[in-house]
Amino acid sequence: MSIHGRWSGVAAVAGALLAAGAAAGGAETGPLFAAVGVSTKRDALQAAEAATKSMLAKFRARRRRPAAAIFLERTGRRLGSDGRAIGERVKQTAGVATYGAGGASGRGGVTWWAKRDFEPTFLVLGIAGAGVTVRPIFTAGAPAGGPADVQRRAEELGGQVPAPNGGGIGLFLGGLGGAQGGPFLSALRKATRGDVPLIGIAGRAGEYVYVDGRRLADPNGAEVHTAQLLLLIDGRLEVACGGAVSRNAADADAVLAEADRAADRVRQQLTGRTPGLVLAFSDPGRMRTSGLDAPGKELRRLRAALGADVPVFGCYAFCPVGVDDAGRFAVGPDRLVLAAVAEASAEEGDGKEAKP
Repeated sequence: MSIHGRWSGVAAVAGALLAAGAAAGGAETGPLFAAVGVSTKRDALQAAEAATKSMLAKFRARRRRPAAAIFLERTGRRLGSDGRAIGERVKQTAGVATYGAGGASGRGGVTWWAKRDFEPTFLVLGIAGAGVTVRPIFTAGAPAGGPADVQRRAEELGGQVPAPNGGGIGLFLGGLGGAQGGPFLSALRKATRGDVPLIGIAGRAGEYVYVDGRRLADPNGAEVHTAQLLLLIDGRLEVACGGAVSRNAADADAVLAEADRAADRVRQQLTGRTPGLVLAFSDPGRMRTSGLDAPGKELRRLRAALGADVPVFGCYAFCPVGVDDAGRFAVGPDRLVLAAVAEASAEEGDGKEAKP
C-alpha cells in the first residue's frame, strides 16, 4: 500500500475514534493536577513500569487518579520486541488511556532529567482535572511528494481537530523526517485556524508512536516506525507559550540566559498563576555545542522561573515545534520551546484563547 494509503487509512480510524467521543478524562472533579514519573533503568520494560509507578504514587498522595498517561522513551538503544511492549506495560501499570513515543532507533534526544548526555531515561506524565480531556489524532507514514501533497495531508489531520472547549494545547510527538516537517506543521497550524497552540517534536523519521498502549500500525497491520501523534489536551485551561532561538549556541552562559528569558515571558503571560504543568522541548545542539555538562542545568533554570515544584515533561530532541522568541509559531533546530498550562478561572475558561 502506498504511503498515502496508509496515511489516509489511519487518519480515517482517528476520525472514527473522535466521532465516537474517544477521549480520556472529563470525569474528574478536582483542580488541574499533573505529575511526572522518571526512571533511568536501562531495561526498557522495567523503566516503563518504574516511571509509571512513580507518577501514580504522586497522584495517590493527593487521592487523585490520572485521566491519561503520556510517555517518552529515551533508553538510547534498539528495543526489539520490548519496543512493542513498552506502551502496553505503561497502560497495564497506570490503568488508564496511554499514549507515547519512542522505541525505534534509540537515537532520540535525552530527557531533562539525564545526569549526562545519552543517559537512558523513561518519562511518564499523568494529567487530570475537571473537564480535562486528552484526545488522540494520529497518522502513519511520512509526508511525501510536493508542497500540494504536504498541504493536503496536513488539512486531513487538521480537519479532525475540534475547536477548543475553553482552552487547550496540542502535544505533537513522533517523526516527520526530511525537509517536510516544517511545511507540514505550518500547514497543520493553518488548518486548525491557530485555535490550538502546538508544541512538541517533529524530528527525524524512526519514531514509533503508541495509541492506547499499542504501537501504531498501518491498515494492513504492519507496524510503522514513521508516524505522528497529536494529543489534544483540552479543558478549562490557560496556556502560555514561549521560546528561544540560540544566537550563539557555543556559549553555555548565553544558552542558559535564553532559557531564562523564555521562561520569564511565559511566567508574565500567566499573570501571577502558578502553572500545573510545563511542556518543554529543546534541540540537543543547544546542550552539546554549548558544552553544558548536564542537561539538567537548563531544567533548573526553567524551574527557578516557573516554580520549583512544577512538573516538567519533555526532552532534548531534533526539530522542536512551538513558539519562537518573537512569539511566532515555528519548527526548526537550535531552539527551546515552552508551554505552561494552568487552570483558568471560571470567568476565563469559556472561550478563552491561548497565548500568544
